[in-house]
Amino acid sequence: FLMGMQRHYFLNALRVVLAITQAVLIYSAFSPTHPWPGASLVWLALFTAGSTFLESLGELIWLKFRETSIAIGRRHFSLTTMKELNTFGLKSMALMFASRIQNESIPIVIGWVLSAGQVPYFAIPNRLIQYTLGFSWALGFPLSSHFSHLDGKGDLAAMREAWFTTTRFLQFV
Repeated sequence: FLMGMQRHYFLNALRVVLAITQAVLIYSAFSPTHPWPGASLVWLALFTAGSTFLESLGELIWLKFRETSIAIGRRHFSLTTMKELNTFGLKSMALMFASRIQNESIPIVIGWVLSAGQVPYFAIPNRLIQYTLGFSWALGFPLSSHFSHLDGKGDLAAMREAWFTTTRFLQFV
């Protein structure tokens, strides 16, 4: 909702503050004289989870006190839309799970069938491909608001033209 309402200034400020705080805490946890007893990795997990929780809490507080135009009730709820969202979510989850199995299990199979020494010959090019995919996703993510804007204006022809142009470029990358 906050992204859709163009509240990027708040989201970015919140994420910057939390990222800096998290970095300081992680550095402290892994320094030789860290102030907290116990395993550093446990503290790392707690800081990461705590940062996510605080980000969600900050967003909820903003929504509660700053966005007074939000109204959610029975008339805003649709079982058909909920079914569509669940279907999309299940398909998306299955695709992410299959991708994870594909990327994470092949080195194990290669190491088992050939030898562990052969794994880097797969892992290095695979990592380069993952970097390229991440780069293209980073290029494409900011375009979502542009496409939403064109869709909101009802300019289907401009949206299709922009979509085809950018996807061709991202596919090339």
